[in-house]
Amino acid sequence: ENDDVRVNKEVANIQDIINQNPNDAFLVIPIHGCSFEMFENQIKRYNITHIHIAGHSSTSKIEFSDNGVTYKKLQNHIEKLNRHFELLFLNCCFSFEYIKELPFPYSDKSICHETELNGTTAYDASDIFYTHLFQGNSIDEAWTMVQNSIEDNLYHVLHP
Repeated sequence: ENDDVRVNKEVANIQDIINQNPNDAFLVIPIHGCSFEMFENQIKRYNITHIHIAGHSSTSKIEFSDNGVTYKKLQNHIEKLNRHFELLFLNCCFSFEYIKELPFPYSDKSICHETELNGTTAYDASDIFYTHLFQGNSIDEAWTMVQNSIEDNLYHVLHP
């Protein structure tokens, strides 16, 4: 429950940053409050270029509210939709394990986490990242700002 509160705070903060720099190409979701069908419908309906997923995952699946979604299921649905993204930010535990065997072919960049993720670190990383991204920095530059700012052991990987 405390994790869900942190995730809600993270998502609300990112949405506030986006609202200050209006851009409807970003999809930011707390997966504990979003079914996979809702996620898929948002991708169908809007021209989403950046996806930020915050919440729980294991080495085998992302925990959407209705069920866990494996990498292959996510890949199959996005392939059916014929979509490509500039960024997939999986701010979830073990999310690098989720894509490392089959790098996500439908995004230019993926930000993932190799180990269990501390909720405060997840929040801080996303706050720094999106603040710098919306100040005109590239994805790589914004991620460098995160790495330079977080003292906690940050095991995120910017996956090309």
